[in-house]
Amino acid sequence: MAHRNVPLTLSEYEDLLRLGRAHGLDAVRIQRGDWSLDVNFAPGPAASTPAGDTLRTEGAEPPAPVQATPADTATHAVVAPVAGIVHLTAAPGEPALVAVGDKIAAGTTVAVIEAMKMMTNIDSERDGMIAEVLVAAGDMVAPGQPLFLIREVAA
Repeated sequence: MAHRNVPLTLSEYEDLLRLGRAHGLDAVRIQRGDWSLDVNFAPGPAASTPAGDTLRTEGAEPPAPVQATPADTATHAVVAPVAGIVHLTAAPGEPALVAVGDKIAAGTTVAVIEAMKMMTNIDSERDGMIAEVLVAAGDMVAPGQPLFLIREVAA
């Protein structure tokens, strides 16, 4: 099978930006054959209007511009402790455990990861508000992968 140089999808770019900010990266480079992508995560105070992160590619048509907001210092990631399939509901057909904007307490179950027929509840370690859901139901996740962003809220 011949290898093709295929740029990332917009969803993959967005995931890359979210993960880079969640892990506090300054920059990252992805290279596939003669195609490459450099992402520089723009620093700046959270109160200012972001100019957007910089995307530069070589050897491919330029992608549509991707805007990203700077990392919020009061935002914390809930990460996967194990590899497996993420479930955002307690059981099939039930509503999501949490949604963006929900206020939660430390210990609240936000997702379930299924690995080898074993279910692991994923609980928030902090009080706060669900700022962003970084995965979709049925996604395969790796240990340490951010699943949610929790924003601290004033009491």
